[in-house]
Amino acid sequence: MKTMICMTMVMTGLFLSACSNDQVGPPSTVTTQFPLSIGSTWTYAIYDSIAQQADTVKVTAYKQLSTSSAGSTYLWTYQYRNRLDSVYVVTVADTVSYYYSSLANGLPAASFAFPMEAGQPWHSYYYSTSVTSANISVPAGSFANSFQIFEVPHEGNFYGGTTYWFAPNVGIVKEHMQWFVTVDNERENSTWQLLSYFIAQ
Repeated sequence: MKTMICMTMVMTGLFLSACSNDQVGPPSTVTTQFPLSIGSTWTYAIYDSIAQQADTVKVTAYKQLSTSSAGSTYLWTYQYRNRLDSVYVVTVADTVSYYYSSLANGLPAASFAFPMEAGQPWHSYYYSTSVTSANISVPAGSFANSFQIFEVPHEGNFYGGTTYWFAPNVGIVKEHMQWFVTVDNERENSTWQLLSYFIAQ
Protein backbone atom coordinates (compact mmCIF):
# COMPACT_ATOMS: atom_id res chain seq x y z
CA MET A 1 0.00 0.00 0.00
CA LYS A 2 2.24 2.76 -1.21
CA THR A 3 1.65 6.09 -2.90
CA MET A 4 -0.02 5.59 -6.26
CA ILE A 5 2.05 6.80 -9.22
CA CYS A 6 -0.99 7.21 -11.49
CA MET A 7 -2.85 9.64 -9.22
CA THR A 8 -2.80 12.40 -11.83
CA MET A 9 -4.70 10.20 -14.27
CA VAL A 10 -7.37 9.37 -11.69
CA MET A 11 -7.91 12.97 -10.64
CA THR A 12 -7.97 14.15 -14.25
CA GLY A 13 -10.59 11.52 -15.05
CA LEU A 14 -12.74 12.73 -12.19
CA PHE A 15 -12.44 16.32 -13.40
CA LEU A 16 -13.26 15.54 -17.03
CA SER A 17 -16.26 13.41 -16.08
CA ALA A 18 -17.83 16.14 -13.95
CA CYS A 19 -21.19 17.43 -15.18
CA SER A 20 -23.66 20.16 -14.27
CA ASN A 21 -25.23 18.13 -11.46
CA ASP A 22 -25.45 20.33 -8.35
CA GLN A 23 -24.38 17.51 -6.05
CA VAL A 24 -20.73 17.70 -5.05
CA GLY A 25 -18.92 14.71 -3.56
CA PRO A 26 -19.99 11.10 -3.12
CA PRO A 27 -23.74 10.32 -3.16
CA SER A 28 -25.63 9.39 -0.01
CA THR A 29 -25.77 5.75 -1.18
CA VAL A 30 -22.03 5.68 -0.45
CA THR A 31 -21.70 7.90 2.62
CA THR A 32 -24.54 6.25 4.56
CA GLN A 33 -22.61 2.94 4.58
CA PHE A 34 -18.95 3.78 3.97
CA PRO A 35 -17.28 6.23 6.41
CA LEU A 36 -15.27 8.89 4.56
CA SER A 37 -15.09 11.62 7.20
CA ILE A 38 -11.63 13.12 7.67
CA GLY A 39 -10.04 12.13 10.98
CA SER A 40 -11.61 8.66 11.12
CA THR A 41 -9.20 5.89 12.12
CA TRP A 42 -9.12 2.08 12.01
CA THR A 43 -6.45 -0.02 13.72
CA TYR A 44 -5.91 -3.58 12.50
CA ALA A 45 -3.94 -6.61 13.66
CA ILE A 46 -2.24 -8.34 10.73
CA TYR A 47 -0.95 -11.90 10.62
CA ASP A 48 0.93 -13.39 7.68
CA SER A 49 0.76 -17.16 8.10
CA ILE A 50 3.34 -17.85 5.36
CA ALA A 51 6.01 -15.57 6.82
CA GLN A 52 4.68 -16.22 10.35
CA GLN A 53 4.87 -12.52 11.09
CA ALA A 54 2.48 -10.23 12.95
CA ASP A 55 2.06 -6.49 12.62
CA THR A 56 -0.40 -3.70 13.36
CA VAL A 57 -1.48 -0.80 11.17
CA LYS A 58 -3.40 2.37 11.94
CA VAL A 59 -5.39 3.61 8.95
CA THR A 60 -6.31 7.30 9.00
CA ALA A 61 -8.61 9.20 6.67
CA TYR A 62 -6.02 11.96 6.36
CA LYS A 63 -7.43 14.53 3.94
CA GLN A 64 -9.68 15.15 0.96
CA LEU A 65 -7.75 16.01 -2.18
CA SER A 66 -10.53 16.85 -4.63
CA THR A 67 -14.28 16.78 -5.08
CA SER A 68 -16.73 17.34 -7.92
CA SER A 69 -20.10 16.16 -9.13
CA ALA A 70 -18.29 13.09 -10.50
CA GLY A 71 -16.85 12.04 -7.14
CA SER A 72 -14.06 12.67 -4.67
CA THR A 73 -10.48 11.64 -3.97
CA TYR A 74 -9.12 11.10 -0.47
CA LEU A 75 -5.67 10.37 0.92
CA TRP A 76 -5.54 7.73 3.65
CA THR A 77 -2.36 6.91 5.56
CA TYR A 78 -1.30 3.47 6.76
CA GLN A 79 1.01 3.62 9.79
CA TYR A 80 2.62 0.22 10.37
CA ARG A 81 5.06 -0.45 13.21
CA ASN A 82 8.11 0.35 11.09
CA ARG A 83 6.84 2.20 8.02
CA LEU A 84 4.29 4.64 6.71
CA ASP A 85 2.35 4.00 3.49
CA SER A 86 -0.64 5.61 1.83
CA VAL A 87 -3.60 4.79 -0.35
CA TYR A 88 -5.93 6.90 -2.48
CA VAL A 89 -9.63 6.28 -1.91
CA VAL A 90 -11.63 7.40 -4.94
CA THR A 91 -15.41 7.65 -5.13
CA VAL A 92 -17.10 7.70 -8.54
CA ALA A 93 -20.91 7.49 -8.60
CA ASP A 94 -21.87 4.56 -6.33
CA THR A 95 -18.40 2.98 -6.18
CA VAL A 96 -15.48 3.35 -3.76
CA SER A 97 -12.07 2.19 -5.04
CA TYR A 98 -8.61 1.85 -3.51
CA TYR A 99 -5.53 2.67 -5.59
CA TYR A 100 -1.94 1.67 -4.74
CA SER A 101 1.37 2.54 -6.37
CA SER A 102 1.99 -1.03 -7.50
CA LEU A 103 -0.84 -0.64 -10.01
CA ALA A 104 1.02 1.41 -12.59
CA ASN A 105 -1.74 0.75 -15.12
CA GLY A 106 -4.23 2.58 -12.93
CA LEU A 107 -6.38 -0.42 -11.99
CA PRO A 108 -7.99 -0.32 -8.53
CA ALA A 109 -6.71 -2.75 -5.93
CA ALA A 110 -10.26 -3.13 -4.60
CA SER A 111 -13.69 -1.65 -5.33
CA PHE A 112 -16.99 -1.69 -3.45
CA ALA A 113 -20.41 -0.75 -4.82
CA PHE A 114 -23.13 0.87 -2.71
CA PRO A 115 -25.70 0.51 -1.36
CA MET A 116 -24.31 -2.88 -0.43
CA GLU A 117 -26.90 -5.65 -0.37
CA ALA A 118 -26.71 -9.42 0.06
CA GLY A 119 -27.17 -11.22 -3.24
CA GLN A 120 -26.27 -8.08 -5.20
CA PRO A 121 -22.67 -8.60 -6.39
CA TRP A 122 -20.75 -6.29 -8.66
CA HIS A 123 -18.47 -7.31 -11.51
CA SER A 124 -15.85 -5.76 -13.74
CA TYR A 125 -13.53 -6.86 -16.51
CA TYR A 126 -10.87 -7.62 -13.89
CA TYR A 127 -12.73 -9.51 -11.15
CA SER A 128 -16.04 -10.88 -9.88
CA THR A 129 -17.57 -10.76 -6.42
CA SER A 130 -20.22 -12.46 -4.34
CA VAL A 131 -22.00 -10.71 -1.45
CA THR A 132 -23.74 -12.46 1.45
CA SER A 133 -25.12 -11.39 4.83
CA ALA A 134 -22.84 -11.98 7.81
CA ASN A 135 -22.44 -11.51 11.53
CA ILE A 136 -18.77 -11.03 12.35
CA SER A 137 -16.84 -10.81 15.62
CA VAL A 138 -13.35 -9.30 15.81
CA PRO A 139 -11.33 -7.77 18.69
CA ALA A 140 -13.07 -4.42 18.07
CA GLY A 141 -16.48 -5.98 18.74
CA SER A 142 -19.34 -7.91 17.16
CA PHE A 143 -21.06 -6.53 14.09
CA ALA A 144 -24.48 -7.83 13.09
CA ASN A 145 -26.10 -7.07 9.74
CA SER A 146 -22.74 -6.98 8.02
CA PHE A 147 -21.63 -8.31 4.65
CA GLN A 148 -19.12 -10.87 3.46
CA ILE A 149 -17.61 -10.09 0.06
CA PHE A 150 -15.55 -12.67 -1.82
CA GLU A 151 -13.50 -11.24 -4.68
CA VAL A 152 -11.92 -13.39 -7.41
CA PRO A 153 -9.68 -11.80 -10.08
CA HIS A 154 -10.06 -12.82 -13.72
CA GLU A 155 -6.51 -14.08 -14.19
CA GLY A 156 -5.68 -17.46 -15.70
CA ASN A 157 -2.71 -18.13 -13.41
CA PHE A 158 -4.42 -16.87 -10.25
CA TYR A 159 -6.07 -19.22 -7.75
CA GLY A 160 -7.91 -18.13 -4.61
CA GLY A 161 -9.10 -14.66 -3.76
CA THR A 162 -9.80 -12.10 -1.04
CA THR A 163 -12.65 -12.12 1.47
CA TYR A 164 -13.78 -8.87 3.10
CA TRP A 165 -16.19 -8.46 6.00
CA PHE A 166 -17.81 -5.04 5.85
CA ALA A 167 -19.92 -3.40 8.57
CA PRO A 168 -22.06 -0.43 7.46
CA ASN A 169 -21.01 2.87 9.05
CA VAL A 170 -17.79 1.23 10.30
CA GLY A 171 -15.97 -0.06 7.21
CA ILE A 172 -13.86 -3.16 6.68
CA VAL A 173 -13.67 -5.10 9.95
CA LYS A 174 -11.84 -8.15 8.61
CA GLU A 175 -9.94 -9.14 5.48
CA HIS A 176 -8.49 -12.50 4.51
CA MET A 177 -6.23 -12.85 1.48
CA GLN A 178 -5.43 -16.36 0.31
CA TRP A 179 -4.17 -16.85 -3.23
CA PHE A 180 -1.49 -18.43 -5.38
CA VAL A 181 -0.06 -17.30 -8.73
CA THR A 182 1.38 -20.22 -10.68
CA VAL A 183 3.44 -18.21 -13.17
CA ASP A 184 5.82 -16.85 -10.52
CA ASN A 185 4.94 -19.01 -7.49
CA GLU A 186 3.76 -15.94 -5.57
CA ARG A 187 1.64 -16.74 -2.53
CA GLU A 188 -0.40 -14.81 0.02
CA ASN A 189 -2.17 -16.02 3.16
CA SER A 190 -2.79 -13.18 5.58
CA THR A 191 -5.57 -11.85 7.78
CA TRP A 192 -6.45 -8.34 8.95
CA GLN A 193 -8.75 -7.94 11.98
CA LEU A 194 -10.08 -4.67 13.36
CA LEU A 195 -8.77 -3.86 16.85
CA SER A 196 -10.35 -0.44 17.33
CA TYR A 197 -11.87 2.39 15.32
CA PHE A 198 -13.04 5.97 15.54
CA ILE A 199 -15.51 7.50 13.07
CA ALA A 200 -15.23 11.28 12.97
CA GLN A 201 -18.43 13.31 12.71
